[in-house]
Amino acid sequence: TLSLHDALPIWIYVIMHHLIICDGGYKNNLTYASFKVFDGEGNLMKHGTFVIGHGTNNVAEYQSLILALRWCINNGIKNVVVFMDSKLIINQVTGQWRCYNKRLLLLRKNVRSLLDSFENFNIRYMPNKYIKQKLGH
Repeated sequence: TLSLHDALPIWIYVIMHHLIICDGGYKNNLTYASFKVFDGEGNLMKHGTFVIGHGTNNVAEYQSLILALRWCINNGIKNVVVFMDSKLIINQVTGQWRCYNKRLLLLRKNVRSLLDSFENFNIRYMPNKYIKQKLGH
C-alpha cells in the first residue's frame, strides 16, 4: 500500500497541473479537433470543438493539441499534462521520432514554440477508447 507520505508528491503533482485531453479526426471530408481542459481537482474548465477544414488525421491531431495549448496560454495555465491517442504526434513532439512531412514539420514547430510558455509540460499516450469516452464523441 501507498502511505500518505509516499503519495503526497503524486497528489501535489496532480493538483498543480492541468489535464488536457485532445483528439483530432477526419469525418465527411473534413477534419475536426476537440479538447477538454480540467483543473487539478478534475473540474472541467474548457471543452472546445472545431471544424478545421480539409487535411489529414495527423494534421487534425496536431491542431487539437495547438488549440488546447493556446487556450491554456491565454488563460494563464503554466503546468499541463496532455493525453492523446496519437503516438505519432506524441513521439514527434518529444523528439523521439523524426518528422519528414513538411506540413507536420510546421505544426510540430508551432507546438514546440508554444511549449516555451509553459513551466511544465508532459504528454502521454491514452488509448483511443478512453479519449473518445472523455471527449464524448
